[in-house]
Amino acid sequence: MSEKSTNPRKVRFLAFLGWLIVSLWCATLRVRVRLPQQTNGLPMDLTEQSFVMALWHDSLLIPMWLLPRIKLRPAVMISKSGDGELVAQVGGRFGWRVVRGSSSRGGSEALEEAANLYEPKKPFQFLFTVDGPRGPRRECKFGVVALAARLGLPVLPVTVRFENAWYAKSWDRMAIPKPFSRVEVLMDHFVLIPSPASRDDLEQSRRQVEETMHSVELGSSNSITTEHTSRAA
Repeated sequence: MSEKSTNPRKVRFLAFLGWLIVSLWCATLRVRVRLPQQTNGLPMDLTEQSFVMALWHDSLLIPMWLLPRIKLRPAVMISKSGDGELVAQVGGRFGWRVVRGSSSRGGSEALEEAANLYEPKKPFQFLFTVDGPRGPRRECKFGVVALAARLGLPVLPVTVRFENAWYAKSWDRMAIPKPFSRVEVLMDHFVLIPSPASRDDLEQSRRQVEETMHSVELGSSNSITTEHTSRAA
């Protein structure tokens, strides 16, 4: 979608249509959410925590629908492109707070705006698609750890497993779960980010977040022990 040819009325209509399709589509899925565990063995109430979430770009569809259903409405950075405007409006309909920018276009301004949203005495969540907006696929960039270090917050890696899905022919191979299939949303243990952090600290943290996301997706992490099941009506 070209920025110059974007018709606001058309974008609003497409955003409504996208929101409706995603809502109806995801309502057919059998979704299981695994949460971090507290010391008392109960699932952690993430709505009372402040953290930065790390998500692969190909898995954005499910969290966009799911997180508001479990009372998480993170701010999210979305590209300033014409396509980004459509995604931003769809996300807004799900109750997300949108910050426009990316690592390649308006990134520093967007990080500044994201930091300005943070109020230390209030729960705050911010979501990064860490390999966006153009890849390389499944390689974590610096933005997520840079924001976490600036705010003194941990990073919560989030991965999504699909029982049966189609994959788009885009750079990220966006996953589209097939109707009535099973989906798992896995939230691993928090990754602590040094604050203040040197460039070497950020690189080490970036690698740790990336490796954690890969290990959780492959099922090699043992830190997720509590499950919360959310079945659509």
